[in-house]
Amino acid sequence: MSTLNLVLAAAALSAAFAYYVASGRWRPGVIRAQVHRGIDGESFQLAERKDGFLNVRIAGVRAPSGPEHGADWAKDTLATLISGKACELRPVDEDPDGFLIAKVRVDGRDVGELLVERGHAQRSDTLFRGAFRHPDEV
Repeated sequence: MSTLNLVLAAAALSAAFAYYVASGRWRPGVIRAQVHRGIDGESFQLAERKDGFLNVRIAGVRAPSGPEHGADWAKDTLATLISGKACELRPVDEDPDGFLIAKVRVDGRDVGELLVERGHAQRSDTLFRGAFRHPDEV
């Protein structure tokens, strides 16, 4: 194979990879991003996409929300743990509402486990339906 053919093949592969990444189909094993704001005791927003915010739900936990007892407490605790910080996300899947479901780490600690340890959430796999994987499989 000539040098020209190798260069053309490399350029074609680079263009294909760039298209794949730009289309949003490529999901790296770990995503590093800045937290924009909390939504409730188990979900938050990242401002990392050109088309707006990305909603993230923490895999494997269930925190009170809405009018449930402890919802404000859980939301405030999650905000204290993650607001304005860089977090590390390991995507598990996407839920029916379009939230990215991910294991989340901040300052080297698993945020879901911190919420459970502090009594603001319970371990749960109820968000994983159909083809969704259990967070322990990640």
